[in-house]
Amino acid sequence: MKIIRETIIRPQKGFEKDVAGTLAELGDHLAGQPGFIEGYTLDGLEDAGLLARISVWESRDAADRSAVLDHTIALRAKLQRLAQPGTQELLLDIVSERHAEPVTA
Repeated sequence: MKIIRETIIRPQKGFEKDVAGTLAELGDHLAGQPGFIEGYTLDGLEDAGLLARISVWESRDAADRSAVLDHTIALRAKLQRLAQPGTQELLLDIVSERHAEPVTA
């Protein structure tokens, strides 16, 4: 079953670019791991300063294997140091999927 790993971060003042860069580095790193499907870095539209990273995985095992790699742990620790208290790390099962229907002319 596919799963989503989500990280929601509010950077400390003055560290917004560092957090964005670290999220991008984390995304690049995860994209090369077995079982990775797709990932997104998000910027809060209505909550300025809020950043997030979502990755979709083939399975929980694949997501868990990538989470314990030394480089992944180092990047997540860096994010924790640059974030205000309240950073959230979530692991969510995808229980239903919907896809857009192809548009025919």
